[in-house]
Amino acid sequence: MISNPRGGAFWTICVAYHFQFRDCCNVMISSVYVDGRIWTCDSATPASRNATIYCGAEIMSLEWDCKSDRLLLIGTADGGIKAWNVDAKRVVCDLNTIEAFPSVLDLKCSPVEPIFVSAASSRGHGTSYMDKLGFANLTVWNMKTWKAMV
Repeated sequence: MISNPRGGAFWTICVAYHFQFRDCCNVMISSVYVDGRIWTCDSATPASRNATIYCGAEIMSLEWDCKSDRLLLIGTADGGIKAWNVDAKRVVCDLNTIEAFPSVLDLKCSPVEPIFVSAASSRGHGTSYMDKLGFANLTVWNMKTWKAMV
């Protein structure tokens, strides 16, 4: 649990670390209050990179771009994927998954190519155990065009 600036405490949903070098890292922590806090744990990096990100939906997944310490991908419970630029302190791209798969459960960046994969799930409907599980979808995204690859 982490202290909440609104009072009390909140439960942590996701934590993402990005280690560029041995002594430098960026940290992102998200909460059930649909926001995330990002900061650097390297005293040589300016605190101006620290930020609070409000996503408008519960944050389900986090992934740092493998090639840069500037880009963070955020997957939400409403099918959104945000690309956050740490230096500019703004969303550089706001993507949406297919409507049938609204929960972005995982994001993984390629260490070689400018692409990432999102794993999203549907909301299961029905009464049986199998019907409640729902379905899943993997999408490969191009980080240059910010479009799904077909």
